[in-house]
Amino acid sequence: MSRNLTDVQFRAATESATAISVNASAGSGKTSTLVERYVRLLQAGCAPRQILTITFTREAAQQLKDRILIHLQEVEKNEKIRGEVIDSKTIGTIHSLCFYILNQYGSELGFEPIKSILDPSSFFSSFNKTYRDWLERLPPERLKALLIHFNHRELREVAQRIYQERYLFFDCLKLACEARAKDRGAQVLCLLAESIKPMVDEMTERFQSAGSYSFDDLEYLSLRILRESALARARLSNEFKHILVDEFQDTSPIQWQIIQTLLGDNPEKLFIVGDPKQSIYGFRQAEPALFDEVTQLIAARGGLKLELLHNFRSEPQLLNEVNALSERLFDGQAFQWTPMISGFGSATRTQESHFQVVYYGPSEKSTRRELQDQEPQALLAWIESRLAQGVSPNSIALLFRNTDRINEFSSVFENHGVPVQCKKTNTLTQQLTAIDLVSFLQFLSNPLLDSALINFLRSKYMNWSFAEILELTRKRKFLEGQWESLFYVLSRECPAPLQWLLDLVHSGEARIDRCLDSLFINTRQFPENTAALSAVLSLFSKPGLSLFDIQNVLDSFSDSEVFFQEIPAPKLHGGIHMMTVHAAKGLEFDHVVLVDTLRQLPQESPSLLLKAGLPPGLRYWDGDEKVASGSYQSLLDERKEKDRAEARRILYVAMTRSKKSLTLFVPHPTAIVFPQNSWADLLMTTQSESKVISRERSEPVRPDLSL
Repeated sequence: MSRNLTDVQFRAATESATAISVNASAGSGKTSTLVERYVRLLQAGCAPRQILTITFTREAAQQLKDRILIHLQEVEKNEKIRGEVIDSKTIGTIHSLCFYILNQYGSELGFEPIKSILDPSSFFSSFNKTYRDWLERLPPERLKALLIHFNHRELREVAQRIYQERYLFFDCLKLACEARAKDRGAQVLCLLAESIKPMVDEMTERFQSAGSYSFDDLEYLSLRILRESALARARLSNEFKHILVDEFQDTSPIQWQIIQTLLGDNPEKLFIVGDPKQSIYGFRQAEPALFDEVTQLIAARGGLKLELLHNFRSEPQLLNEVNALSERLFDGQAFQWTPMISGFGSATRTQESHFQVVYYGPSEKSTRRELQDQEPQALLAWIESRLAQGVSPNSIALLFRNTDRINEFSSVFENHGVPVQCKKTNTLTQQLTAIDLVSFLQFLSNPLLDSALINFLRSKYMNWSFAEILELTRKRKFLEGQWESLFYVLSRECPAPLQWLLDLVHSGEARIDRCLDSLFINTRQFPENTAALSAVLSLFSKPGLSLFDIQNVLDSFSDSEVFFQEIPAPKLHGGIHMMTVHAAKGLEFDHVVLVDTLRQLPQESPSLLLKAGLPPGLRYWDGDEKVASGSYQSLLDERKEKDRAEARRILYVAMTRSKKSLTLFVPHPTAIVFPQNSWADLLMTTQSESKVISRERSEPVRPDLSL
């Protein structure tokens, strides 16, 4: 047996003449199996360029490549092969594959080479301008017809959604148009599509002619190239002798179509590994049912269907408890639950439970807001008691359903001297660092814009109070029927601390780098949040860029959805981990604590819903009543059911990150009714129905308000 593989792992790694689907439970060593298979293919004579290996993220691709190189060093002292693996471009994400296809063969269909991946800021700045121009060009009677069914806010949201999902929308629209004559909803859809298509085409042409593509563009255009270019299809299908797909449960239907096209007439070269129970990327169109569909297809064609059930992560007692919880959690779901088997031998039952519930807050009725306010302090007190018992901070992970409260918790912990390390994904438009800098640049680009000037004066660079702002406005003159701009008041008053700013405006300096240098030098202030600063500067990354070049970006900044990740300072490494379940995917910790457990599923009813093979679902106004097209309600019900199912899978992923203990941090049951489908609801209901889990509970933890 190679490298202590189980029998099933060994078979998955060594069978090379048939297609294989490996359903790999959490902690079952799927990456070790994938690495072993890759190395054995190399030993059998395959070159790295002939083994297409698709992973979900760039980080996962790099980790996989590193582990392959380590294993090669152990079994194959061939520096030539190692060098080819290091240089290999065939170990990467599906988008890196699409990048290659589009750049290599896109010219056959008239596509420009990729120069940039469309970022949210560039998209919103272009969309806002194009949308305004489109409204101005739209014939009045057409605009009036649209505004009968949508207000201006709804029309803009639907237009944005249509552009971002234009491939799927216009494909689904064909089905709606067939019912146009007798269905009012279909008529509104066709009116909307006919009106908006010129704007969609204009934006698409502008971006693609400049070589700027979104990730959706990469996928759809790559599939189109493979289908329409016999040369591309034949060359790539012949070049890749084996196709290995990691985390297949997170594959979308269109990504599978790309892979399927590359298989050509040789389906036996496919190897997929994943776990439908860990599919948590529905917002990226991942379809967990696809794993079972492809597995059945492989089996029907004589391939292998294997299961890795041994868990080498969780201690036996904890694994028993997670199995019991999971069995109830997935009761009634589309797939059959199979318990994991301990890779450490059989469990010995003890009185101690490795899964515990810790209550916090008062036992009397409370509002959710009151309980959320108390949770960070209560959690801090409980964590401090564990640290006092000798538990290492680095061994504890606090897992959240969403990212929005991580800053709140981390601030409480840091203020009390408890070290933390966070993976914080934040929205740039909510960061003061970004808001202050954008206000400064907005003011310089238009000194007569009072809102930008006021925002800048209120920023950390100037620190003006509301009273000072009010006093400034009182000095304005009323000229020619309107109040003069505050800039003219500042110019007359000329406060000494602002002389540099006035000089900068009058100098006409427009280069962004020089403007920011002037800001930092004259105020002697530098942004504390360097991650946010880097994210802002990335919007203006070209050297020598001027204020005029970024006007659209500044105008659309508040509408942008630019996300960035804050990297913990080195001094905080070794602290308690705080992250979302999505960020924790693929990681493991000795002790996992589930927090913010009252979080509910988002309750959204968007105006437009899409699914391949069905007409678009649309909500619109019919007189004074909001109505929906024929497919809308069924699509909405399906979406809600998928959200509920994914919520259970996210909880399962969270539970299976733990090696030694799993703790659920919840309010006292008598304080509140747990929201449906929240972690508190799912686990407390599941736990109460389970006979395997110890029913012992920790005493309520009350926050020490004197801290």
